[in-house]
Amino acid sequence: MKQPETVLQATRPYFEALADDPSYQPLMVLGGVAVAALASPATRIDTKRHEIIALASDADSPRLRKNGSVRDLDIYVPTSDKEILRGVYQGIEETVGKDVLEISVFGNQPLSLLKKQRAWGNPAAGWTADRYETTEVQAAGAVPLVKAIQPFEVPLPQKALESYTLIIVDNEKKDEVIMPVLHPAANIANYLSRSAGGLRKKDSGPEKFPRIAYNVLRDPDCREWLLDGPGKSQFELASMMRSLAGRGDQPLKHVRTSMPNYSLAELADHPAFMYRESLPTVLRRSVIGMAAMKASGVYIVEQNEQLVSTWQQYGVEKITNRWTSQTVNPVMAREN
Repeated sequence: MKQPETVLQATRPYFEALADDPSYQPLMVLGGVAVAALASPATRIDTKRHEIIALASDADSPRLRKNGSVRDLDIYVPTSDKEILRGVYQGIEETVGKDVLEISVFGNQPLSLLKKQRAWGNPAAGWTADRYETTEVQAAGAVPLVKAIQPFEVPLPQKALESYTLIIVDNEKKDEVIMPVLHPAANIANYLSRSAGGLRKKDSGPEKFPRIAYNVLRDPDCREWLLDGPGKSQFELASMMRSLAGRGDQPLKHVRTSMPNYSLAELADHPAFMYRESLPTVLRRSVIGMAAMKASGVYIVEQNEQLVSTWQQYGVEKITNRWTSQTVNPVMAREN
């Protein structure tokens, strides 16, 4: 059977089935076509209707990267229930097919892992940010969340996870593909805060993050969302991680937005520092110093294009993400 040539060709059957199922498990597409659409100046953002309208020619990408590796399909499901995550994964795999895309289904981390993060005091643990539930009570309402990456955590308002609808218009086929995605400005927050080393080199090229930031933040509603609204805490987390890694760059300078710089002493006293209340000043600064070494090391590694390419080709990036994330992989999905 011939493999689809593009990401949209591969995922279209799944999202068409999703659109026809009113009872589907809430989920959102991360990255991929969602951010490719935002990189185009032709894409229209409607904050009143919570819609992003893009052309297929702008949002689609070849299924295979230039290095021969398969592109990702990353899905976020707002739950820590592994059975639900496994069910979503299996539904995607059955519709899209095995090995067509690198499928990952991300959920929330449970409270038990957040407690371990807070108790260990190990700043070298983990190099990617995660969403953690702050209660074991699965009430009718949404579970309060924090976004954390050692040694910081910030509250994550439910509005920070509000869903938008991405409408991809295919003028050649005279139809459209619809999929649930994050708020446009949430993608900027994610790029800036997902790694201990800050914005990754592979994302910072002129065709990607700078374009996305420009196209999104020229909308005043999106700008307010990131700087003064639901995305504010993640912007602050990004500023702390960037300071921790000792980076002097200003990734949002081209959109007239500066990120604050903090000294290591200021980070040790920051309200978002996990151990601010539990450790004396000397130990807090020691922990911050170790975290700074980790962040600098991650930053250096992520600047190595050859190493990043190897990670993509052999799936190492996905494997390392699974060590620290509530993520369903093929083995987990097929467990009984």
